[in-house]
Amino acid sequence: LKTFKILTKQIASNPTILIFDNEISNSDKPVSKIIKEIKPKEDSRVILTEKSYLNLEGSLYLLMNPLVKNKKECEIEDLFDEATLNHKINGKKFSREKNIDLNKYYGKERFSNFIYNEYREIDFSNFKPMLENLDFIIENYKNEK
Repeated sequence: LKTFKILTKQIASNPTILIFDNEISNSDKPVSKIIKEIKPKEDSRVILTEKSYLNLEGSLYLLMNPLVKNKKECEIEDLFDEATLNHKINGKKFSREKNIDLNKYYGKERFSNFIYNEYREIDFSNFKPMLENLDFIIENYKNEK
C-alpha cells in the first residue's frame, strides 16, 4: 500500500478489502498470520474479533465472515445451510479438503459453480452480517476520503 501511494501519488477511489475466513483464534491460519505480519495496534485483534473487519491502513481493510453455528472458527462455506452443503452432484458429496477422492466427492470449484448456477434457490441469510460490514466499509471509506 505504501509503495502504491508513492508510485501513484493518488488516493484510492475505493477501498481494497481482503476477505478471510474467521479463524483469528488459530495462529496457523491466514488471517492470524496477516495480523502478525502487519503488526497493527495492540487492540486491532480485539476490534477484528468484535466487528469482523478492520482498517489496516488508508484504503486497505480486512474483513472476516461472521461466526455461525456456535463455532470458534468459521470458513465461508459454514455460512451455507446444511441442504446446500449436502447437495449431491452426480452422486458425489461436497468436500472442503484439498486432496479428495474425485469418485466420491467434488471440491470447492465445483461447489462455487453450483452456488453460481443455483443462487436463486440458496439461503444466503448467514452472509448478511458480512455483506452489511462490506457495505459499511465502502460507505465509510467514501465519506472519510
